Amino acid sequence: IMPSLVGSEMCIRDSLYRVTNSLSYITKINENHNLSFLVLQEFEERRRRIIQLTGTGFITDDITNVGGATTQVVNLATRSGSIITGYLGSMAYDYKGKYLFEATGRIDGSSRFGSNKRYGKFWSVAGGWTISKEDFFEDVSFVDFLSLRASIGTSGNDRLGNFPSLGLFAPGQFGGVTNVVIAQPSNNNLGFEKTQTIDFGLKTAILDNKVNIAVSYFERETTDLLLALSLIHI
Repeated sequence: IMPSLVGSEMCIRDSLYRVTNSLSYITKINENHNLSFLVLQEFEERRRRIIQLTGTGFITDDITNVGGATTQVVNLATRSGSIITGYLGSMAYDYKGKYLFEATGRIDGSSRFGSNKRYGKFWSVAGGWTISKEDFFEDVSFVDFLSLRASIGTSGNDRLGNFPSLGLFAPGQFGGVTNVVIAQPSNNNLGFEKTQTIDFGLKTAILDNKVNIAVSYFERETTDLLLALSLIHI
């Protein structure tokens, strides 16, 4: 008589494929002007596969691997994944290390979003001024370093699961008869959650660098929030 013990095993396999290509160019003009350019392309694909097996009818209770069961049943088998692509361009400039400027533009596309808003456009601008390198600052002997910086930019978020924009269906019952019900309506206008960040800062060192002070102001605003809403069946 075989024991009626039930054994269960689950296998989860996560895969990540990433390809990045970049091209940069750096030049100096008249020993004072420094320029750098960067273009970047990214591709990332994530895959997840889950399999759960249940087995009954083991020769002994001491060996309950599903592979040794006389009856094996697949309880769960799912496969999911997502792809995101990105293209970036950036330019940076500085003059004698005194004035600094940087601008970046980026386009990202995610398979998680609807066909109408699959791509998002993001940007950033930043600048800096090293005041202590100015000629008029030479007489301020007790300040060794003083700089100001400011930046503003946007970014996107697509972390909400793999199929939020698709119309999905699930098995159901009505009047004792098996049928199909809508588990999730499609949404072709689902797109990136967007965050805009503003940052200002001051940094200084005084008294032969014995005292260092850094002051920052930071503000972040997020729009088009990604929130899941429950379906109400009437």
